[in-house]
Amino acid sequence: MGWVYILVRTFPFWAIPIGVALITAALRGRKGNTKKKILYITSAIILLSTSAWFLLEQGHFSAVPFVHELFHGQR
Repeated sequence: MGWVYILVRTFPFWAIPIGVALITAALRGRKGNTKKKILYITSAIILLSTSAWFLLEQGHFSAVPFVHELFHGQR
């Protein structure tokens, strides 16, 4: 259960690099399975858009509160 909590709390910080990697993987090969490329691009768009929405709505301080406490001390 601890790993699920960590993945949810740090969602935008791991989802953005994975989304960029999926777009790169889809655009890298010229030939290949078109359905696989569409799946990669769709997954990347979903990850990047939900990450951007999460950062806009929640902010990076609520995503990882220990980083905020590390730099700014306890409130």
